[in-house]
Amino acid sequence: MDIIKVENVSKTYSLSKKMNLPVLSDVNLSVEQGSIVTIYGVSGSGKTTLLNLIGCLDIPTSGRIFIEGQDVSLMNDKEKSCFRNAKIGFVFQEFYLIPYRTAYDNCMVPLYFAHKDAKRKEKNIESVLDRLGIGDLKNRKVAEMSGGQKQRVAIARAIINENPIIIADEPTGQLDSHQRDEIALIFKSLRNECKTIIISTHDERLAVISDRIVHIEDGRIIEQRD
Repeated sequence: MDIIKVENVSKTYSLSKKMNLPVLSDVNLSVEQGSIVTIYGVSGSGKTTLLNLIGCLDIPTSGRIFIEGQDVSLMNDKEKSCFRNAKIGFVFQEFYLIPYRTAYDNCMVPLYFAHKDAKRKEKNIESVLDRLGIGDLKNRKVAEMSGGQKQRVAIARAIINENPIIIADEPTGQLDSHQRDEIALIFKSLRNECKTIIISTHDERLAVISDRIVHIEDGRIIEQRD
């Protein structure tokens, strides 16, 4: 069953009245529920733009994007924000955590917008941090953590609302080889829990655990292989 469908999507940015920058052109992609899809491409190929569109952070110039059967291209900003918080978790190369706050505090951010009571929120955070092997870091400030620990906190934040989809943009880009192996194993375990994971990366460790590899070049998908 496909949880995500991208149909004939193009994206062009307007740089000025006379200049447009086409980034994606007529992209089609389907993603099965509970799979890992890796998107490869050089810098500027359009892979991050594609992730942003699937993640409801941007809107296509043309085409449609369906997530769990809903056409997210038709949602207004408020609807997309609520949908994102409930359905999609994000993991980035730069982590985008609040450095002067604890792991617990960072995981609490998406829960502020979820309708759950305080005790359930705390229980969720402790459970997820334990599952990712960083339960002992609950009260440690992010600024005092290693890169691998920060990325585990970022993954915890991404799944704290039991989001079925994870979008990861170069998630191992700032990590050493040992930390990359650990993050790859975490993504593999999340897939086994039926999470759907879309990753843009150059890391072969993530390609190995992927169910499909998508190669994008100059804004077009030129190859897909299982």
